[in-house]
This record gives sequence, C-alpha cells and structure tokens, in this order.
Amino acid sequence: MTTVWIVQEGDFCTSFTFAARNNKPVLPVFITMSDSDVIDADGFYVQEYTVHFCEPIYPDPSKKQADS
Repeated sequence: MTTVWIVQEGDFCTSFTFAARNNKPVLPVFITMSDSDVIDADGFYVQEYTVHFCEPIYPDPSKKQADS
C-alpha cells in the first residue's frame, strides 16, 4: 500500500520526522507555472503547469531520528 502525505508550504520538519520514524523516504515534489502561447477569452495567457519529482531523501540509519 502506498501512502502519500501532503505537506503544503510550512513546517517541513513534520514530514521529515514522520518519514524518519517509519523508515520511509521523502519524495520532494514541486509545481511550476509558465505562460503558454495561447491567449484565453479574457486576453490572458493560459498557464501551463509542470510537476517536478526530485530524488527521494532516505533517512540515514546510522543517525538518531532527530539527526536523520
């Protein structure tokens, strides 16, 4: 079973602590927006969204949870 725990802008320590306690990696993800070449009915550029998935961050088993 795969569980995704979404943490919006704010306290990242909570997500890292949760992952370290359960010996699971954290998968950093962020979204960027950019203008497309298309103009909508209101005269504004339509936004394009790109989802970026970074390399997983694994807890270090040689360290204490607080340091990992």
